[in-house]
Amino acid sequence: MTSAAPHVRIVSRHPWRSVDIGASRLHFAGDAGRARTLAGELIAARTDEDIAAALLRAPFLFALILESADGVLAAADRVRSTPVFHARDASGAPVVGNDARAIVEEIPLPDPDGEALLEIEMAGFVTGDATVYRNLRQVPPGAFVRFPASGAPPILNRYFRYLPGNVPTAGDPVSRLGTVLNTIFSELVARLDGRQVLVPISGGLDSRLVLAMLKAHGCRALSSFSYGMPGNTDATAGRAVAERLDVPWRFVASRPAAHRAFFRGPAAREFWRFADGLSCVPSPQDIVPLVEMAADGTIGPDTVIVNGQTGDFLSGGHIPRALDVPLVSRDVLRGAILDKHYALWRSLLTPANKARMGTRIESAIGLPIMEAMPRAEAIARYELWEFEGRQARWVVNAQRTYEFLGVGWELPLWHPALVEFFRNLPIADKIGQRCYRAFLHQWNHAGLFANFTRARSSWPRSRRAFALLERAALLLGGKTFQARANGVLRYFGHYAHQNYELDFLRFLAVRDDMRHIGAHHASEWLIENGFGSARSCA
Repeated sequence: MTSAAPHVRIVSRHPWRSVDIGASRLHFAGDAGRARTLAGELIAARTDEDIAAALLRAPFLFALILESADGVLAAADRVRSTPVFHARDASGAPVVGNDARAIVEEIPLPDPDGEALLEIEMAGFVTGDATVYRNLRQVPPGAFVRFPASGAPPILNRYFRYLPGNVPTAGDPVSRLGTVLNTIFSELVARLDGRQVLVPISGGLDSRLVLAMLKAHGCRALSSFSYGMPGNTDATAGRAVAERLDVPWRFVASRPAAHRAFFRGPAAREFWRFADGLSCVPSPQDIVPLVEMAADGTIGPDTVIVNGQTGDFLSGGHIPRALDVPLVSRDVLRGAILDKHYALWRSLLTPANKARMGTRIESAIGLPIMEAMPRAEAIARYELWEFEGRQARWVVNAQRTYEFLGVGWELPLWHPALVEFFRNLPIADKIGQRCYRAFLHQWNHAGLFANFTRARSSWPRSRRAFALLERAALLLGGKTFQARANGVLRYFGHYAHQNYELDFLRFLAVRDDMRHIGAHHASEWLIENGFGSARSCA
């Protein structure tokens, strides 16, 4: 046990700020007024139960580090929208901060965690409170860690876990969902107070909902954008949505040369170091178009980006069909998570690696996984893992892209009230997004949900000739030959601007192994950071 007092390492970076509150000092990300109010409640708290109750009541997304006479308190919101890290320095004293790499500079030579490195290459992120170093940890979603001034061991507490549970509630769930959403967006528009609001629009349900709700609640200075290969179906649908709502829309063409130049140059390494938290490979999807929009002045310090992450998960859209049976075995549950989330490189999904990652999955869930479980219990454990794993570690971490550019962001579909609503929604209303889709169909603002269809194609308009090649491959050699041919043709498809990061011959060499370009980035990230790649041993 160490007797050294904790100290705080704060790096000046958007959106973190620091303020003095009496004799205490608060470092935080999130709404300033509400963060100060929450800090006051935490300072007045006398027990861990009081702290947990105050954090659970917080109606916004936040991260905070509070220094007081009692020590240091570090807390993350329900979804870990902004990460917080901690370790021990050479004297054994805890170091708490908002930047993983800054902390590593103050601790003894870091000890890489081989299991975490493998998880990065298989999934793109690290689960639990781990990072790629054994002695560097992070505060989990819905948790807080106390570091006593006496130097006593830190104390981890969970105040929230996303464990769906069929909670009986009065009233029609579709109507209640509408009330929750309208309250969230009404408060959001008031808080935005006329700032420039930019919505990435793909035409999917979630981005449609966000843009329509903002418009319906009178959001001023509202505009939207889409990006990708010219003529791609997401952009075509996005434009149609914006036109129905009479919202300005811009298309940012993804130029393969620009994408290649960014990810092969020093800017990508700078972005990775800013956004990875030494626990997640940053999302590559929209960084290049956003960099271009920042360069031409379309977005700036006063811009707030409001995206649709992640209504599809919360509303039940990620529940695997394999779990929609009366009784689910332990192997089926683990397999559903492994096959969907750990298959960036197919060659790494070996029996030995599946066993190693399966143990890691069960550890992250932190609940008994029985040999056979009723459907509701299996789905609850699956959603708990994905909520605290892929969603909190990778999906939400995409906000680091905006912070890298100094741009504000909001995540209305991750609002605590909406998280609570879907956590308590009966499984029957979540399968197939039943409740969510019913609300959208009934609301049907501007005819965007009951009367809106969007084309679905893996080929941008300018590349539709490749669809003919796909059909020809099917006629000539059947489905197996078509699948092999499509493995080659997808280099030129919907995500061609990303695929072009690889030379065509290199793409051919890995196409059957690589799920998508994120696999390449995971291996490159490991190599760039000096860890090496497990694929050479696969």
